[in-house]
Amino acid sequence: MTKTNGKIIRNSADTISIAEAARRLGCAPATVYEGMNRKVIPFIQIGQSRKVIPRELFERYLKYGHAAMTVPLDIDLDDLADRIACRLLRAQAEQAQNQLAQMGLKR
Repeated sequence: MTKTNGKIIRNSADTISIAEAARRLGCAPATVYEGMNRKVIPFIQIGQSRKVIPRELFERYLKYGHAAMTVPLDIDLDDLADRIACRLLRAQAEQAQNQLAQMGLKR
């Protein structure tokens, strides 16, 4: 789970956290952010500040290095971004429903 602006959001199975990426790369999370800012580590921007790392692209990056990001990909990035955004929105809606139920306001 990820905490964003005080709200807990479940990570999609299609993404990995910055902490997991850092662990797998053997570096600090700050180094992962630096790689993302330099466009070396693949990520998708959601909103103004949220960045997620697509698992499939990260696995390809681990296997082939930066060259994996410079060749044409057989991944539909728009579809992948849509799937990730939908799963995050569903998780937020579920969390809101759970909070309403705890307050006794569930329909």
